[in-house]
Amino acid sequence: MTRLQGAMAALMALGLALAVAHLVSPLPLYWAGMVFWLAALLKLPSLPPLLKSQVLLLTLAGATPLAVLLALGKDAQWQRALAVNLPLICIILAAGLLKLICLPAPGKEGAPAKGPKALWQTLFGVHAFSAAINMSALYIAADRLSAQRPLDINQASVLARAFTLSMYWSPLMAGMALALSWAPGASLSELMRWGLVLALLSLLITALQIRLQGKGDYQGFVGFPVSLSSLAIPAFLTVLVLGISHLAPTLSVPLLVAGLAPLLTLGVMFWRKGTQGVKALARHGREQLPAQGGELCLFLAAGLFAVGLSNAFGALGLGQQQLVLNHWHTLGILAGIVLLAYLGLHPIASIAIAGSWTQAMVVDPNLLAFTYLASWSIGVIANPFSGTMLAMVARYGVPYHNLRRHNLPFVLVSLVLAGVLMALIPPG
Repeated sequence: MTRLQGAMAALMALGLALAVAHLVSPLPLYWAGMVFWLAALLKLPSLPPLLKSQVLLLTLAGATPLAVLLALGKDAQWQRALAVNLPLICIILAAGLLKLICLPAPGKEGAPAKGPKALWQTLFGVHAFSAAINMSALYIAADRLSAQRPLDINQASVLARAFTLSMYWSPLMAGMALALSWAPGASLSELMRWGLVLALLSLLITALQIRLQGKGDYQGFVGFPVSLSSLAIPAFLTVLVLGISHLAPTLSVPLLVAGLAPLLTLGVMFWRKGTQGVKALARHGREQLPAQGGELCLFLAAGLFAVGLSNAFGALGLGQQQLVLNHWHTLGILAGIVLLAYLGLHPIASIAIAGSWTQAMVVDPNLLAFTYLASWSIGVIANPFSGTMLAMVARYGVPYHNLRRHNLPFVLVSLVLAGVLMALIPPG
């Protein structure tokens, strides 16, 4: 590890600790934001060109209106700009630690299987596993399946969708953190209930698409079964989060997860391996936290952009209209975000724009949060530059155009399904 990576790891760990401390103390959340921005500045020079361009563009577009307002002596909400996306960042950093205690021991992951049963086991197993350890579940299954031969289009789509669909309902995923951040007042339990329905329907549609392609694709599918015993710890953490949030509904759920996940990981590692487990956790943090610097930079820049845009709307009088948004308006927001994602704009940037515009509107928080959950989940599949799609293409060699064409029918059907469920969600 280089000295630069060590400094980044220390700053990111400090930022995470300060953000979690905000839950139980008067410590301002933007203090953690300042620490995270220092880490982002260290990471910026080494970002891939495309990601660096997006980060710089979002930063410039957000900082400009804030700078103008500060120069005019007006309130520029710079503290909010530093803090708005921190729950999202913290849940990504903290949940990544869970793979240390959730993954099966080497050689006990389960062997690839073949046939319809393997398809269903892969869909639901990777989906459930992703709900706790994020993209690591996708990598585990994809690495095993690609060890003998490259992933085919069906395997790639199953793994990618199994992962992204867990954003609909899991309180341990970044999508839920984003939705709760931009739709304050939304009910976590209500979002999980409706999100589970949409996730299950989407998983069934994924299997149906493969079945309709032909008997050979369905009967010959090679999948990766996930042991249900590996899900015990994530299930316990989910129940714990739901219980605490019910007793203390004012606590930030993402920051609550960000605090509980490291504590649970530390406790289990110490119980299993004693002080060696604690050292392994520290080593993992030093190595893995800098590796997540790309997401850190993008989400910090998106937060700055969102607040800058919100201030610009306010200065122009666009944030004082107090319009009432209904199901059809939010459906339009969803379709617009997914369309922009398909054209190449990352969903987080579009959600930042929508969130900046809707914060002054009258809209049911559950409906708005569900709109953002669906926008993120469907948009990641539609977007050619999302981390999920880039991993399938760059890491596993799946042909880009084939994957994009294969996913388009699923994206369109998902929009219809999400629209129907959004009409059924009771007012919050």
